[in-house]
Amino acid sequence: MSWFLNFFLKFLKAHDRIRSTFLKYITSLLVGLVINSQAEDENLQSRWDKNLLSIKLSNVHIDTNNFLGSWHEIGEKYLVRANLFYDEQAINDNTYFYFNKQEATARELLDAYITTYPEFTYTQDNETGVLWIHPKRIKYNDILDQNINILTGAKNLPMYSGVYRPLCDLLAPRLLDSNDPSVPFFGSRRIDPDTKRPLISQIWFYDVDLPAGIHSVKNLLNYCCVANPTTAFAIGPMLDQPATQVIYLNSLIYGNPIAQPRDAAIKYWEDTRGKPAIEAPSAIEVGTALCDLDPRMRHSACLYFESCLINYDGYEMIKDKEAIDQKVWIVLGWEYVQLGALATNGFHIAMAHIPNFKNDLDKIQNAGLALLVSLELARENMDGGNVDAIIGRHKYTYNEINSILPELTRMARTSKAVRDKLLRMNLPIGDLIQPDISKLEDANYLTKVPGN
Repeated sequence: MSWFLNFFLKFLKAHDRIRSTFLKYITSLLVGLVINSQAEDENLQSRWDKNLLSIKLSNVHIDTNNFLGSWHEIGEKYLVRANLFYDEQAINDNTYFYFNKQEATARELLDAYITTYPEFTYTQDNETGVLWIHPKRIKYNDILDQNINILTGAKNLPMYSGVYRPLCDLLAPRLLDSNDPSVPFFGSRRIDPDTKRPLISQIWFYDVDLPAGIHSVKNLLNYCCVANPTTAFAIGPMLDQPATQVIYLNSLIYGNPIAQPRDAAIKYWEDTRGKPAIEAPSAIEVGTALCDLDPRMRHSACLYFESCLINYDGYEMIKDKEAIDQKVWIVLGWEYVQLGALATNGFHIAMAHIPNFKNDLDKIQNAGLALLVSLELARENMDGGNVDAIIGRHKYTYNEINSILPELTRMARTSKAVRDKLLRMNLPIGDLIQPDISKLEDANYLTKVPGN
């Protein structure tokens, strides 16, 4: 082996051009590995969560008469996201909680909460920054400490069907999804005629990236939280069956039609995109952010948009945009936020409400966006037409595909028509392996570790 290495080095030395090209390739490869590693680390932690306790909240008023109701109002009204792990005693705790301040930090609010309910404390996760409220007698590291093995390739998974449901299935009957038929439910809910289970809101199908390896159940829930600031989990005992725990999904999207964007939502914008020009970003700013060519920036704009759904109108975002590229990016972002990853009618809606939207699709300039449009048209069972002609004239690079990989993977996971179309294309599809495209829908990345 050493003789070959010596020969190779002498060869490079004698051929400066080849050596230069080789070194550039190696440098590019190493830089790519470092960037990918850093990007993966960033996906596992949240600057916003880590800064959450110091966020300043204005006009804070909570007036509730029980433990669980107070927790829910803290999260929904002020977007102070803290997962909750509670016991049977907390279910029946009707202690009155009152907090009224013109200005307070999230820490002051949570401190007042656990002062009112002194059996509890809160802990901030060292890795992700996600907050948990839990009984003092239970160590944070002991909460949901069962181990789960995550296989490689767990990127852009739909949270509910790709992470949450498989996790609950692995842990049943010790930990049950609140939508499980065996869990008591008081009230009415819509049932899916095919699965005979309750229909699940589209908001729970947002994208989640999971790191390969063995991780605790609590860590998996933290990763789901890092992926969306409006998601929170509550875990507590089933009524009359304290040995069985139930996990509840809690959306922190606020529906008050007269409320302004919440302080914590604005802080999320600042932490992911930079300080807005005014107190809260305008519809024009949010629309522009949805058009960002950096997929991470587009995604963070979607999450901010979702956290303030009541405050922004998708058509208002489009109104000042002249280029079809910008209009399409906004429609794709709007569809993801408003209709969910499973939606198949975003372009149908846009064509019905946005003048010339359909006719202008063949004027798209960005080749990556043209590919997404082609796939979206396939997903909505519409003819690709002239957009496919744009794709046929272009030779895609790895970087172009990588810049749309989150949206591309999301579409492929949720649509057979998209997978079939991708299989007919010869594309450098980055982290996706061509033969595995057809398996994306049914891929299961979670397995139980023996002994848990």
